Amino acid sequence: MSRADLSWQQRAEAAEETAALLKRRIHEDHEDHASLRTRLARAEGREAQATEHRAHLEAEVAERTRALQRVLDHVAFGFIVVGPDLRVQPGYSAACHGLFGGAVAPGVSLGALLTLDGAERRQLELAFAQVFEALLPDAVTLAHLPHRVQVRGRALYLTARLIRRDGRPEAMLLTFRDGTDLEAAQEAARRNAALVGALRQPDAFQHFVADTRRSLAAAQATPHDLDQLRQVVHTVKCNADSFQLDELAHVCRTAEAEGVDLAGVERIDEALRAFVQQHERVLGFSASGATSAAAVHVSAEQLQ
Repeated sequence: MSRADLSWQQRAEAAEETAALLKRRIHEDHEDHASLRTRLARAEGREAQATEHRAHLEAEVAERTRALQRVLDHVAFGFIVVGPDLRVQPGYSAACHGLFGGAVAPGVSLGALLTLDGAERRQLELAFAQVFEALLPDAVTLAHLPHRVQVRGRALYLTARLIRRDGRPEAMLLTFRDGTDLEAAQEAARRNAALVGALRQPDAFQHFVADTRRSLAAAQATPHDLDQLRQVVHTVKCNADSFQLDELAHVCRTAEAEGVDLAGVERIDEALRAFVQQHERVLGFSASGATSAAAVHVSAEQLQ
């Protein structure tokens, strides 16, 4: 074989090898492309599943949010969450608008919401700061928070629960309950109990009113005799307790706590006259017409 024929043969073999190599590469590229399409299809499938799962979760969260909002919109209690800065956070119950006269809104300070003055607001801030410091057990610090507040003429009862994240205080859930009607009913029940007690002993009660007013008048005539003032107030307080006159007894205790003086005696006299005047038709006598001449009723057996 000549050198020229050998050269052509070598070139042919090289061409065949090159063609075979190209075929292999084309085949490999085809397989890689097919594998890529498969991986892409799988990725698209996983993305579709993730999208569907995400949509399902969003729908579930929205439904739970609506369910929670229905509770917040119809519960009778006022639920408010405040942070360490004592400002209202989003997510309070609709009842808060009625309890606080529409003043509740995110960012409003608790002191402003409760219409507290400077001294009361500072005392409230100190009590809440002690809770968030968490240096003492929650039961101890929460006990120092006010349990009753007066807001726009309404008596609101307050319950606080600390919200923690990773063991650290994050916020506080405050529950407000309107106790105005309950307190009014309790006050009416106390007044009725006092009235029933007076009607069970009409003569003794009339004697008590007359004797008490005479003692109070004598005490007011000598306002500088502090011993007499204290003795009269203490006697009226004990007698008021025996007749279940809680309001009159409370006025007496307040006078004793503040230091008995002429003004305190006058407030006691006014409280007694107010009770008698309010129930004058039932009692059958007026504050000015009460007499100390008490009649004693006994049965025939007791007389024997």
